[in-house]
This record gives sequence, C-alpha cells and structure tokens, in this order.
Amino acid sequence: MKIKQVVPLGFSLVFVLVSVNAIAEEWGNRISKEARNWVIHTYEVKLNLRLLEKNLVDAQTGERGFLLTGNETFLELYYQAQVLAPEYLRNLESRMATIPSQMQRLSELRVLQNSKFEDLRTTIQLKQAGQEEAVINAVSSEMGNQIMNQIRAKIAEMATVEDELLAEREETVKRIEFWISFMNWFGLLITIGVGSLVSWMVSKVIMRPIEEVTDAIASSSAEIATAAAQHESLANHQASSIHQTTSTIDELSASARKCAEQAENALTEAQQTLKLAAQGKEVVEKNRLSLTQLKQQIATITAQIEQLKENTDQISNIAGVVTDIAAQTNMLALNASVEAVRAREYGKGFNVVASEIRKLADQSKQSAAKINTLATTIQGAISSTIIVMNQGVQTIGTGVNLGEETATVFVQVADAVENIVVSNQHISSTTVQQSIAIQQVVEATNSINDATVQTVSGITQTKTSTEQLNAAAQNLQNLI
Repeated sequence: MKIKQVVPLGFSLVFVLVSVNAIAEEWGNRISKEARNWVIHTYEVKLNLRLLEKNLVDAQTGERGFLLTGNETFLELYYQAQVLAPEYLRNLESRMATIPSQMQRLSELRVLQNSKFEDLRTTIQLKQAGQEEAVINAVSSEMGNQIMNQIRAKIAEMATVEDELLAEREETVKRIEFWISFMNWFGLLITIGVGSLVSWMVSKVIMRPIEEVTDAIASSSAEIATAAAQHESLANHQASSIHQTTSTIDELSASARKCAEQAENALTEAQQTLKLAAQGKEVVEKNRLSLTQLKQQIATITAQIEQLKENTDQISNIAGVVTDIAAQTNMLALNASVEAVRAREYGKGFNVVASEIRKLADQSKQSAAKINTLATTIQGAISSTIIVMNQGVQTIGTGVNLGEETATVFVQVADAVENIVVSNQHISSTTVQQSIAIQQVVEATNSINDATVQTVSGITQTKTSTEQLNAAAQNLQNLI
C-alpha cells in the first residue's frame, strides 16, 4: 500500500472508533441520567406524601387546640393547611400522571382529605357558635380519627408502591452504569489495538522510503550549498562594482540637477527683470500721458481764469453803475424831503418814504463799494494764479520731455533683458536635457544594481534554504 492510502485509512479507522466510543458513552450517559431522574422523581413523590400527611396532622392539631382552649390562634395551622393541601395534591398529580393505579389512589386520597377538612370545619364552627355539647359529641364519635386513619393507610399504600418503583429504578441505574463502564473499557481497548496496528503499518510503509529520500536530500543539498556559496561570492563582487558605478553616476546626476536648477533660477530672475522693465515702461508712458493731460487741463483752467477776470471787470463796472444810481437816488430822496417839508402836514408821509429811500440808497452805495473792493481783490488773486499756472505749464513740459527720454531708456533695457532671457532659455533647455539623460543612465544603473542585489538576495536565500534543508535532512535522519 502507498503512503497516501495508509495514513488516511489508518487515521480514519481510529477516528471512527473514537467517534463510536464517544457516541456510545453519550448515549449511556443520557440513559443513566434519565434513570437517575426517575429515582429522584420517586423520592420527590414520597416527600410530597409525607408533607401531605403532616399538613393534615397540623390542621387537626390546630383544630384540637382551638377546641380545648378556645384560642383562635391555634386555627392558623388549620388555615395554613387548607392553603397548602391543594399544592401538595397538584405536585403528586403531576408526578404520578404516568401510573394509572397511583392516580386512582390519589383520587381516593383527595376525597378523604376533603372529608377530613369538612369534619374539622364542622367542629370549629360548633365551637365558634358556643355549642359545647355538640362539639363533645362530634369529637366522641371518632369520625375524624377514622378518616385520618384511612388517609394514613392510603398514603402508606402509595408510599409502598413508590418504594417498589424506587427499588426497580435503582436496579435499572446500576445495570445501565455497568454496561456503560463495560462499553467504555471495551471501546478503549479496541481503539488502542487499532492505533497500535496503524502505527506499525505507518512505520513499515512510510518510514523506510522516508529514510531513502532523506539520504538523497542530504547529499543533494550539500552539493547545492557549495555551488550557491560560489555564486554568492561572484554576485557580491559584481554588486560591489555596480554599486561604485552607481554612486559616481549619482554624483554626476546631482551636479547636473544643480546646474539645471541654477539655470532655471537665472531664467526666472531674467524673466522677472523683463517684466519689471515692461512695467516701468508702462508706468513712464502713463506718467507722460498724465502730464500731457495735466498740461491741457492747466491750459483750460488758465482760459477759464482769464474769462473769470473779464467777468470780475464787468462786476466792477456794474458796481460803479450801482454806486452812481445810489448817489442819484440819494439826491432824489433829499429833494423829496425838501418838498415834503414844504408841503408841511400833507407831505409828512412822503417825507418818511423819502427817508427810507435815502437809507436804501446809502446801503446800496456801501454794498457797491464792498463789491468793488472784492472784485479788485479777486482780480489781484487771478493775476497771481495766472502767473503760477504759466510757470506750472513750463514745468510740466519739462517733465513730459524727461518722461519721453526715460521711456526710451526703458525700451532699450527691455530689449537687452529680453536677449538675456532668450540666452538663459537655451542654456536651461540644454541643461535639462543633459539632466534627463543622466537621470536615465542613473535609473538604468539602479535597475542593474537592484537586479544584482535581488540576485545576491536570491542566492543567499537559496543558500539559507539549502542549509535549512540540509539541517532538516540531518534532523530527520537522526529522528529515523
């Protein structure tokens, strides 16, 4: 038989025997447990029978105590017995349901118990009614004792049946436990025998071929280990050379990247300078345009000031005319006052009007004088402003000329910076191409280095695995 047949067959047989033994043990334990439960069940029935009998005795004791003393405290036992009696009967009924004969006896016991409680209730009621003679007659009739004796006999009969059932059930438990113990020992012996047989077959069919394979593995692993050691030495030497080359190329790549970064920075700075020159040119152009517009605005303001001067002259002329009119009006008012004086009473009202007109004429004359003074002041200020405006126009003209010259200089600077930007772009492009080419060389060298490292790692792992295999073969030989 082959190894793949012996091992599954042998262990399967052992597994089946162990499983059968475990199932048989479980089945026996269940049967034994059930039998023990029936034994416990019998003890519970006997206990409830004793409790029922004691309960009736307690009820009778309470009744006799009350009859003798008249103290109703003794009736507590009677009332308590009435409450507990149905519970005991229910417990017995639930446990005897499988035995018809016992159920019949329990039914008869229930009738006797009811009769007993009825007898006790009658005597208690007679005592409570004060019928002492009737109480004595009832007690003397011995009816209560007869019922109690019948109850005891019935309980004893039921207890006897339960004792017989208890003996049968205990005997059943002993037999079941004996057979369970026998089956366990028998199964254990069968399992040990089959296990020994399987071990012998495994030793015969498996161990001899394993010895032969182990010897072959040990011999081959030694040869592989020697070859792996030689390859590992060569691969380590190659990896060291490639590592040095990779380090040199990395340094060259770093230098190229640094040059590319510097060229990129120079290009960036030149572009920023070009932007600044263009911005300066725009600012100068805007300044020149602003100065030109300012010059035009000042010329317009100068023309408006000239017009204002003419208007001021007209105001002075008008003020002179107003002054003349005021003088004439004053003269007319004076003549009107003279005429009013001549008219005496008829001219009093006209005299008042003439006086008011004269006051208005004086006020008009004073206002005209003030207007004339202001007009003279404004004319002087306008003349000074015109002089200053003319000087400003000359200064702005000079600023416009300087702005045009500055714009020309900025144009020349922008052209020079633009040439520098173009040169830096060529330099940056060339440097970046060189950096990319060197980086590709670095990557290729790193790939070769990684492959060499992996080769060395693989050889090392092969060597380690071979050593482990050789050690395992030696251990297996030692074990065999």
